Amino acid sequence: MRSDLPKLLDRSDQLAAALRQLTYCELLPTTLREALAFGQARHCMELSDAQRLLLRAELDASAMSLVRVQFESTTRALWLSSAATDHQLQRYTSPTPSSELKSAHQGPSVDDMLKAMGDGPASHISAVLRVLKEATWRAMNHYSHASLIAVAQANHQPRDPYQLAGALLNANGMLMIAANVSMMSSRHLSTAVLRAVQEEFANCLPLTSGTAHTQAAT
Repeated sequence: MRSDLPKLLDRSDQLAAALRQLTYCELLPTTLREALAFGQARHCMELSDAQRLLLRAELDASAMSLVRVQFESTTRALWLSSAATDHQLQRYTSPTPSSELKSAHQGPSVDDMLKAMGDGPASHISAVLRVLKEATWRAMNHYSHASLIAVAQANHQPRDPYQLAGALLNANGMLMIAANVSMMSSRHLSTAVLRAVQEEFANCLPLTSGTAHTQAAT
């Protein structure tokens, strides 16, 4: 299934539906940290949905351009949940004067967020994101900045099912991380249930929780 894109898309849709049901609850975030992490996690889950829709429509270059966006959204959700300081949270939500709009504060860089999470409670998850970044960051940028690779793919270059399947596997891995953050941020802690979902859908996730699918966007 891992290289059979249509079957992988179907299974990924089932995973997303299971996680939506799992993360839906009436317990909403009550603190600034929880609210920010919850919203960022939901954004990441939405990006995963969008990527699958684009792949089904064979809009592959557009789908691949979302890989970096989802990666940054996932990293930021985890950072907001586990490593951002109170000062950073306040600054993150502070109104930006019109005179400073060109340099509005968007929070730390991806590298700084990963570093901040390195020794904290989310270190094992941030390590997975670091592996993914090291393996695919250059390719992510090719698509995000509309390089020749993206142009060639948009110009009806033959599809590479292995590349697209790899990207989808990583998207599903980030979807699992986002669902975890969403549950923690709404105080809907069901880690055992989340683990069961991970085991049930192992055939559409990266091979291990500690290893990203490094051929995602090459």
